[in-house]
Amino acid sequence: MKLAALLHDIGKPETQSFGEDGIAHYYHHEARGADRTREILTRLKCSNDLLETVVKLVRNHMRPPIEASNKALRKFVNDLGANWHNALELRRADRLAHTPETWKADDWLEQTVLRCQSFPPDLERFDERELAISGTELAQHFGLVGVDIGAAKKAAANAIIEGELENEKTAILEWLRTKLT
Repeated sequence: MKLAALLHDIGKPETQSFGEDGIAHYYHHEARGADRTREILTRLKCSNDLLETVVKLVRNHMRPPIEASNKALRKFVNDLGANWHNALELRRADRLAHTPETWKADDWLEQTVLRCQSFPPDLERFDERELAISGTELAQHFGLVGVDIGAAKKAAANAIIEGELENEKTAILEWLRTKLT
């Protein structure tokens, strides 16, 4: 957390631009910051676990949106895995540095943590390999081949992560039937 807090805005100098109104913008500084963080921590010979954790926190320090939907939070939890709570803490700290008097940070953090904790625990690591249906079964049902099988599996996994679909074979088949026809 300390390294992520130290490095989270390291990409800002390289991404600074100015709007017509003269206000500075730092579009995609989190992605550039993650790249720079990886370079720095590699040079410092940090462990791979530490490096990957800090890079993930830096890359995601602008997430979730302050007024996040459950869909966005579910995706956030899945993307961050076990680090979602630390990422929320970093988001809170970053926001407090900019707008301490106009934002109820502790209330936001508490409510967002409660919402994230209400999601199924296996959401933190869910991907298409855990679908209740195989690629072979998808090929048989829909005549899919090659990359189309992977795309269908990824779409179904994303729908499960976003809370639109249950990880149940019949439900997945019905959902895909509506999407593929």
